[in-house]
Amino acid sequence: MKKIVKIFISILFFSFCAALSAQQNITVDVGDEVYDILENASLRGLCSPLPAVKPYSQRFIKDTLNQILINLDDYTDDYEISSEKNIVERQLERFEAEPGLDLAKAMVRFEGKILELPVSFEIRDSINGDFSMGLYDYDNYSRGAFQVWNEAEFSGDLGNNISYRNQTYLGFTKVPLVYKGAYDIGYWTATRYNSENDFSKPVGQSPRTVNIYHNLAYRPYAYKKYWDGSVYPIEGGINAGGLHAWPNAVSLGFGMKGEIRGYFFNDIIELGAGRENREWGGMDNGASLVLNSTASPFFAFDTALKPFSWISLRTMTGILEMPNRGDVLENAYYPIDGAGKKINISDGNEENINNDEYKDYHYFQNAFSIGQLDLDFKYLHLDFGSTCVWPKRLELGYSFPLIDRIVYQNDIGDYDNLSLYGNLKVRVPGVGSIWGSFYLDELNAFFTKFWETTRAMYAFQVGVKTVIPKIPFGTFSFRYTRIEPYCYTHQSINGTPWYNGYLSENYTNNGLCLGYYLQPNSDEFLARFEFNPARSSSTSLQYQFIRHGADFGSQAVPGSNLYSELPRHGRGELMKHQFHDGAYEWTHIISLNASYRLNKIRVPFYVNASAGYVYDYFTTIDGKAVSIYESDERYSVNETYHRVENDEYFSTNGVILSIGFKIFGR
Repeated sequence: MKKIVKIFISILFFSFCAALSAQQNITVDVGDEVYDILENASLRGLCSPLPAVKPYSQRFIKDTLNQILINLDDYTDDYEISSEKNIVERQLERFEAEPGLDLAKAMVRFEGKILELPVSFEIRDSINGDFSMGLYDYDNYSRGAFQVWNEAEFSGDLGNNISYRNQTYLGFTKVPLVYKGAYDIGYWTATRYNSENDFSKPVGQSPRTVNIYHNLAYRPYAYKKYWDGSVYPIEGGINAGGLHAWPNAVSLGFGMKGEIRGYFFNDIIELGAGRENREWGGMDNGASLVLNSTASPFFAFDTALKPFSWISLRTMTGILEMPNRGDVLENAYYPIDGAGKKINISDGNEENINNDEYKDYHYFQNAFSIGQLDLDFKYLHLDFGSTCVWPKRLELGYSFPLIDRIVYQNDIGDYDNLSLYGNLKVRVPGVGSIWGSFYLDELNAFFTKFWETTRAMYAFQVGVKTVIPKIPFGTFSFRYTRIEPYCYTHQSINGTPWYNGYLSENYTNNGLCLGYYLQPNSDEFLARFEFNPARSSSTSLQYQFIRHGADFGSQAVPGSNLYSELPRHGRGELMKHQFHDGAYEWTHIISLNASYRLNKIRVPFYVNASAGYVYDYFTTIDGKAVSIYESDERYSVNETYHRVENDEYFSTNGVILSIGFKIFGR
């Protein structure tokens, strides 16, 4: 029996470690330009339908690009097709690597055999940076920012099925912010009240607020940082006690990502582990409502089972990261301060008072699990799944692919933050696609005032993307996205297993939403035109119209911030009235973007630039804003809204200019 087991293990081991010539199984970052090429080709029927879970492996991308080249040969050899073939060939070249030293590309690659098993090891380096300036017609709003960093990477293969990669970032940055005001998020979940009929204040608790900051040096929602965790301001010298949560001054920043990934049994099984950016359930690049590419990376284990080409089952479980230490928590366009003053929170038991020097950090101790079933056909894509944000404890059921997270949560005691989601996409190859996406956070009753009750917390999106003929890889897309009040939020819990204190379970990682980049109580109209005018260039023109309930000032609307908490008393009867219940910010954004690779020099050198215009104004109502602690009348407000100009809410015009570069990079 022992001999049979040894033989079986040996067969498995050697089948996992066959010959290879390049890193086949590591993934390509979800922000890479190649994803736009693949998406366009899929719309035109030049390749098989693309998976709704990213990132893709290098091997998958290279196979798909080769498939596109073959199918392009079937077209007439006119200018458009010739140009597109050049573009695809250029993308393929990016993922090729020869053994040896290449100083022009700042890389070295080794290939060999150990114990008759082929292995490879590759080192790459690149220098990256961007500079951005926001110029506004309002005093003291204009801001300039920069980030310049070095990215060092080593990667390789262990046989034909397993690959690994590490990416390390180190550089300097400064991104000054503008303070907008404080936002009242409510009392954390209470177990006792002052009396049987007085629900205005839980015993032993104080109200909580977060401070709202805007990043005005970059276009709204366009800033992407390379650093993780905290930064070290260089003023006064860099030291271990000088950690800051945001680079308002020139600071040293750093970060690291890595992964190990394997594909087995003819790619039927995929196993991976690592810290990386991901996108699940996105019907277009950056469009996902459940796990968006704009979310911060976190470490997770993921698995995929693909018994047939048209079906796959995927699961992932990882550990979410705490908001940054210090005075500011980064939250894309709306950085938030969740620390503030020391917190003195209790459930009425003096032994449970939490008042240590680290303030809010212990309130964010969460893991994250997600499972998704995909059905993919030529003309139709359908996926659905569930997610769970849960305090770190040994709950193996959330990681198991054949047990749903919602069912399992009810089995173990109903403590955690669950959601359901689904996507439906119809394709017409050569023409385009149309889709609908839905994310359900919580609901009171599906057929009872589903569109009006505050407790119906959900997000939805409808979109269309079409091919533009005679323009190389030209597409036009439009989508509308709505994030309802309190969607992605969750009431803090007290006394969950393994924890004797309050824990926040909102749908965030390191202060950023895991789902869509908008704040709760927002909607967005987005139109985008993009194409590749030449082999080494790309261009896009984009318009966004975003409306968001104000999360600062005297007319702030409850449920308009990721840290909002729905009042426990009477929440089933609360109603929402978009635009008619307080102040709303209306933002128009127009942006022109272009990128180019200099081909006349051996050293890979990329430049990108963007110019944007932002027009921002507010509307409000005349009614009195009622505190969420004092009564439920705040949610009954349904008055006519009008445009406003005052010291709290005023209009601004801004021009944002940005330029970026990359040297040596792929």
